[in-house]
This record gives sequence, C-alpha cells and structure tokens, in this order.
Amino acid sequence: MAEEYYVYPVLPGTDYREHTEDHPFCSDDDCLCREDEGNLEQLNEWYQNGLIGSVDGDLIYHGRTI
Repeated sequence: MAEEYYVYPVLPGTDYREHTEDHPFCSDDDCLCREDEGNLEQLNEWYQNGLIGSVDGDLIYHGRTI
C-alpha cells in the first residue's frame, strides 16, 4: 500500500496551526500530541460526556476527520 501524502494549503496572511483546541491531534504518529496528557484527558472527557463514540475517538486520535 502506498504511503499517504498530505497537502495543507496555507493562504497568505492566515495563521495556520496544525494543533488547535478543537483539533488537538494530528496525523503524524511520531508527534508528541499523542503523549500530551491534556489532549488525552480532553478526548476521554468528550467520550465520557457522550459527545463522541469509540470509533470517532479513534479517528480523532489519529488526526482524521469524523
């Protein structure tokens, strides 16, 4: 299987950030966002409050869109 390739277009004058409060995880498996206790707690809180299911939580953790 071919390796995935991502393109993130950034318009001049915009402030693009890969990690935001609403999107704490990215698709890079080696990124430190996966080890951040705050990110993991937030994801667990969303799950415990019924805002996301287990499949959605897994997709968010891997930086994918739900």
